[in-house]
Amino acid sequence: MAETDLQYSIRKTKELFRRRQTGEDWARNLLEGSRRLKTVDDWDMYYAFIANPDAYEENKIPARTGTCCVHEGVPTDYPDFMEVRKVINGGETIIHVINKRSRGEDDEKSPT
Repeated sequence: MAETDLQYSIRKTKELFRRRQTGEDWARNLLEGSRRLKTVDDWDMYYAFIANPDAYEENKIPARTGTCCVHEGVPTDYPDFMEVRKVINGGETIIHVINKRSRGEDDEKSPT
């Protein structure tokens, strides 16, 4: 049976982390390891693997907490008071989520 893109990506990422273990290599390992991923489900599984490699179970897709952009795996259903700014620079996308609510509004630390 042929190896799927997800299986390849997980195997490749593990191999890269064994060979390149410094903090400077962390992002490079993830970028190179995930290069073949194409579907939202594969990205979800890959994120589940990265978040907890020891508890990762193949073919068990974690529950989604929001809608995702098809090609980016980025949540898009933020509340109205959140502003999402996206900057695309070549192959890199930087997403900045800003809370536009004033400090006193619905602050969990304020006494009720």
